[in-house]
Amino acid sequence: MPAIIVATNIARRLIRRIVRLRNPFIRATRRTKKTHERFIVRRDSYRVEQEIAKVAKGTNPIIVGPWLAEVGYEVLYWIPFLRWFTHAYKINPDRIVAVSRGGVHSWYQGIAKTYIELFNEFTLKEFVALNKARRVETESGGQKQSALSFFDHTILQRVQKHIGTDQVQVFHPSLMFELFKQFWFGNRESKFLFRRLRLGPIVIADNTDSKRFPSGYVAMKFYTGAALPPTSQNQDTVKALVRNLAKSKPVVLLDTALPLDEHQDFMLDDIEGVTCLPSTLTPENNLEFQTQVIAGASQFIGTCGSLAWLAPIMGVPTVGVYADDKLLTTHLRVARQMYRSIGSTSFSTLDLRALTSLELY
Repeated sequence: MPAIIVATNIARRLIRRIVRLRNPFIRATRRTKKTHERFIVRRDSYRVEQEIAKVAKGTNPIIVGPWLAEVGYEVLYWIPFLRWFTHAYKINPDRIVAVSRGGVHSWYQGIAKTYIELFNEFTLKEFVALNKARRVETESGGQKQSALSFFDHTILQRVQKHIGTDQVQVFHPSLMFELFKQFWFGNRESKFLFRRLRLGPIVIADNTDSKRFPSGYVAMKFYTGAALPPTSQNQDTVKALVRNLAKSKPVVLLDTALPLDEHQDFMLDDIEGVTCLPSTLTPENNLEFQTQVIAGASQFIGTCGSLAWLAPIMGVPTVGVYADDKLLTTHLRVARQMYRSIGSTSFSTLDLRALTSLELY
């Protein structure tokens, strides 16, 4: 056998032996790395939960908020998280001061005795400008609340003045975002999240606003966002969907024309059989008015997110519509399990891509 072939065979055998020796080392290194990562995740969760426990101590008022992020996170995570917090630590609602916007005091029933409306403290122009600055300051332009900003501190000072004391505890949304982010990243199991959420029904006692609309109406809210991008195809499909439904049922559009965030409502008000909300809607009452309209509806249909998470909690059959579910998968799983936990009414989804591919619209 030529020497070159012998040398080649020997070299191959050596390489195989080195690889076999190296593989266990690589596997051990990877296991060590994963173990360290899990330790960091659990350590950070423990640290946040220790902060939460500190907030619960004593008898001082607890300010929960201010809530400045998306409506969807407020409904699906923040309020159930507050229900868990007050239940787990046996906190009387008399201690809780909820701070949000849009007149959503009904969302905090059973959690907070006091509700403070941000639009009673700031004009719409001030709120939009300060919230935009907050997003640049602490969120790199995002919506969430990972830290206290200048705007947060300004709000908290006004709230303390409003309630007449600076001896308060602050349960800021950043605690929730910090605690749950590893679940959203896929690094924590579902049971970690669901053990810290407690969903409760939202009930409207005096629903006078919905009585101005036709009997059996369907409430609709279509806006642009990650789940429903503002393409001409989506616009045409949504419009066809609403037009066809309006032929058999009265439709009430929950469009407010208030420039509260970057989302834009789909233009649907020129469809026959569609009723719009009154032009007298204000920043102070817009979300509460929409809540009452949803409560009186026979069904809710709209962009998957935001108020589509709220309607099933109120016992209203809901269809969440999307054309891109890339950022929805985790939230849909959470929503479905949460609704099942309270025996909620039907919640289903509709992918506009299926409608267009089947040429149904």
